[in-house]
Amino acid sequence: MVSIFYKDGRESDVLVKKEDGWEEIEIKEEEKKGINEFIERRKDGGIRYKKVRRVSILHFQEFTRDQMIEYDMKGDIIYKGECECDIGDGFYRSGHGCEFVDGQLVYDGNWVMNKRKGQGKRLLNGVVYYEGEWDNGFRNGQGKSYVDGKVYYEGEWKNDLHHGNGRGLLDDLVYEGEWMNDEPNGQGKCFRNGELYFVGEWRNGKPNGFGTLYVNDNDIKKGNWQN
Repeated sequence: MVSIFYKDGRESDVLVKKEDGWEEIEIKEEEKKGINEFIERRKDGGIRYKKVRRVSILHFQEFTRDQMIEYDMKGDIIYKGECECDIGDGFYRSGHGCEFVDGQLVYDGNWVMNKRKGQGKRLLNGVVYYEGEWDNGFRNGQGKSYVDGKVYYEGEWKNDLHHGNGRGLLDDLVYEGEWMNDEPNGQGKCFRNGELYFVGEWRNGKPNGFGTLYVNDNDIKKGNWQN
């Protein structure tokens, strides 16, 4: 596995990991003309070069053809998984991979161009609290969130918010219907203790508009609600 350390500020600061330590290599001006030429010329020596632009942190990568490990400044692993190489942008996360923060696994799933995309799981303290679809780095599409090991919300997401059709907990109620911006909005129904409690229109998380309230079998109220 090849290891390279990218240091902010100068393209010539490239450290190559060898058995007896690190060796800094100076990149000649003619080698800076094209990254493709540089990779091909040094392939037999096991060295790869990523052109760095406006990077503000120290960055360290180990990789083979399609597998990569990334480290932070402290030397802790922040990513381990599949990767791809682009001539202009260098190596990036692509395919299945795991992301870590302070040694803890926080994401296990698919990546495209360094962003979470496709199926993946988000974890907190080793416990899954979201599993489902991702797009552009955010929860987008179908997914489930968990609280204390129980499903808290299952349905559609948009940019990390409940948005679309879904089923979720609402205080002591279970709500099924339309959501917008993390709240019930539109048509929906809710249940209390497994029994139907309200059916109708919702706005900003509360009944608003025409609906039917089921207090019990003998007490059914229909009308317009405003909150």
